Amino acid sequence: MPPAQARSPSRTARRRSRSTRRRWTNGHLDNTIEGFGVGDTIDLAGIGKASQVTLSADNVLTITGSKSGTITLQLDSHAYASGLNFQLSSDGNGGTKITAIADNLVEGNDGNNLLIAKLFSPVGSFLDGKGGNDILIGGQHSDVLNGGGGNDLLYAGAGADQFRFNGTDQAAGQRATDTVFDLNFNKGDALVFYDYEAGTFASSGAHAAAVLDNGEGAGSGAVVKSMAALVDLVKDSADVTAHRGGANDLVIDISQSNGSHETIVLDHQWQAYSLASGGHFFS
Repeated sequence: MPPAQARSPSRTARRRSRSTRRRWTNGHLDNTIEGFGVGDTIDLAGIGKASQVTLSADNVLTITGSKSGTITLQLDSHAYASGLNFQLSSDGNGGTKITAIADNLVEGNDGNNLLIAKLFSPVGSFLDGKGGNDILIGGQHSDVLNGGGGNDLLYAGAGADQFRFNGTDQAAGQRATDTVFDLNFNKGDALVFYDYEAGTFASSGAHAAAVLDNGEGAGSGAVVKSMAALVDLVKDSADVTAHRGGANDLVIDISQSNGSHETIVLDHQWQAYSLASGGHFFS
């Protein structure tokens, strides 16, 4: 069965449309929706008015609050990194429309960019550095910082920020180093890893990180929301290591079988990591 295609705003894709050749199993769309982008709309006919939509690191769009319960849609591998937001509205006929929008996307290119969150926006920004050695600076709201390829500097802002790392940013045999400043899990910051090789990540302790753990992509992504979860992720993931760098920096190394190697430096986080792991920090 070929992948389902997203439709333009003038021709919205419907849940039960034969033309999209989709199969539904217990509220989940079995096909992948390819190319769902800005301005495209999906019409979930007959489910009532849903209240919330979220996109996970494994590109699953989850719709909740409707009379049909939870519904999940599998988007293609580019969705999570695209900076899309999703707007819910009634379709006027007992269903819910989902429209993709690019609200507050601040996008770079393959050069060396300086990207700063929008100062006067009432919501957070999505900062996407693309290639090159970029500097990304968060603002007063909850922002998403995605450095892309190259050696990037990521600065947290005042809100609960999300730092994203994509396993496909480095080609085979390439190395890159990203540095995160002002990481603060206590205010809701998170480290998000996605599109790595299957089996890269594992976590099973009392404070486990959230790891993609099903399907052929199991272990290819993880979400870390505490230092204890990061300790557990490093402990259980064979291809992920941690060590001290400089006076008090935490250095995370992630290797993949194609020879690519990513280093993530968490500025001034070694002491917190050491304490969370039960060790003793030596100044």
